[in-house]
Amino acid sequence: MPIRYPLTTAYYRALLDCPVDQTVLHCYATASEGESGLLGYSLVKVFESNPRLGPIQINDQEAEEAFTVYDHPKVLIFKKDPDFSRQRVLDLLSQVDVSQVVHVLPKDVGSDHGKELLLPPGRWEEQQAGGTWTDYFNLASLINRSGFVAAVVWWISIGALGLLVFPLTRVIFGGLENRGYALSRLIGLLLFAWVSWMAGSVGIRVSRPVLLLSLLLILAFSGWFAYRDRDQLRRFFKERWRAILWLEAFALVFFLLDLLIRYANPDLWKPGTGGGEKPMDFSYLNAVIKSTTFPPYDPWFAGGYINYACAGRLHRGCEPGFG
Repeated sequence: MPIRYPLTTAYYRALLDCPVDQTVLHCYATASEGESGLLGYSLVKVFESNPRLGPIQINDQEAEEAFTVYDHPKVLIFKKDPDFSRQRVLDLLSQVDVSQVVHVLPKDVGSDHGKELLLPPGRWEEQQAGGTWTDYFNLASLINRSGFVAAVVWWISIGALGLLVFPLTRVIFGGLENRGYALSRLIGLLLFAWVSWMAGSVGIRVSRPVLLLSLLLILAFSGWFAYRDRDQLRRFFKERWRAILWLEAFALVFFLLDLLIRYANPDLWKPGTGGGEKPMDFSYLNAVIKSTTFPPYDPWFAGGYINYACAGRLHRGCEPGFG
């Protein structure tokens, strides 16, 4: 995306002296030891492990990153040449025009309508005036002081939400043996989150009354199905109560197991123990909770809104707030 990152593109192109008729991605995907560029560095070592099919090696470095970066990233080691000149680098890169940078999303490249990744001034001021954490939560309440109580309340809450939407789930998954009972918690969470999110997305300030109203809307919608199918529901619980207890026990066991795993390893960062993206997850959660309307503000880039393409990759070297 040279229209958005002209200086970065020029830097990496010059580092390998990548021809203008080739993409930077292709140059690095095919780069080999011994190459040198215009910046005064030579490629002295390449580590790569491409997929093989017998004697055939497949260079998939230009594939989607889930197939390469996360599995077998290509590592390139550069060494400064004896004739390296800082002034030559400055002279070369200073020729790049950065005055016409356009912040566009990948899907908008080539179009004439880039999207600004900053919140409108009025929306940003609204987010800043939305209140502090103590305005949102009572730090002295038992649920905010006891992890045990919080876990119990969470489990009861999602169970109640699952029962609330089961009349609807039963209609959607009527062909399953237990009428989708095992999925009702997930559907309840999804539906509640979606209704609340859409309210905030149309400019309605998300608050406890709005969340309660969202819950009442779901209750009314699901309640209509419950009333309509009351005889079938009564028969279902009478005939399937043993299966329901088994499903509840199964869910509770795994909930407790995951809770114990996190209790034993509450660290939010160590990648070796599964915490590599926890800071990103935690920042997203906080931003969503704290935002007055949606999209949520970007916790990594003041004045912006969350853009998942990069905000989640900050710890992997992305530019703050941009995809």
